[in-house]
Amino acid sequence: MNELFEFDNEIRREYSCFCGVDEAGRGPLAGDVYAAAVVFDKDVIIPGINDSKKLSEKKRELLFDEIIAKAADHSIATASVAEIEELNILGAAMLAMKRAVETK
Repeated sequence: MNELFEFDNEIRREYSCFCGVDEAGRGPLAGDVYAAAVVFDKDVIIPGINDSKKLSEKKRELLFDEIIAKAADHSIATASVAEIEELNILGAAMLAMKRAVETK
């Protein structure tokens, strides 16, 4: 079992739900950076969720549909190219993650 899953299980023991956040788009040389925030109820476990960069595009797409279907809540947010230029890519990724969490 991977370390992130074990970490999540520890959180589940203490809280009824929690929000996972991740970014995408830090690698490309152009375009916005995106982030998603997802909340699952305590009993929801989706086999195959791991580091999205280690999954094939097909597997990511299949998991996306299942994640959205089983999520208690979710949000997708972005930071623009102008914000990347102003803040740098790490700052813009953090901004996109913050927006994803605060959207609801």
